[in-house]
Amino acid sequence: MKCEDHPNEFYELPEETQKYVLAIISDYLSPIKSLNRSITSYGLKHLIQKEKFDNLYLTNGQFKGAMLLAGFTAADTSKQNWHFNVSKKSISELKEYVGRL
Repeated sequence: MKCEDHPNEFYELPEETQKYVLAIISDYLSPIKSLNRSITSYGLKHLIQKEKFDNLYLTNGQFKGAMLLAGFTAADTSKQNWHFNVSKKSISELKEYVGRL
């Protein structure tokens, strides 16, 4: 796994950014029992970045670490892009929100 794809990279973010990213995840993404294979960690991180306009950049690893800390379960963790147990409805609502920015 590339360094920038490791979830521990989340801890390299400033504390304020860590709190902000976790708050966005908590506010917008809802866990479900099963895995959602329609979007990967890479796609989700781009939605989160759009929520903050262009002032926030996250690596895939930083985002994966945030999702794990937020209590989501990951699959395919040996691969670069992971799938999480996140609801399609919450993803759709986040897409709609960032589309209005």
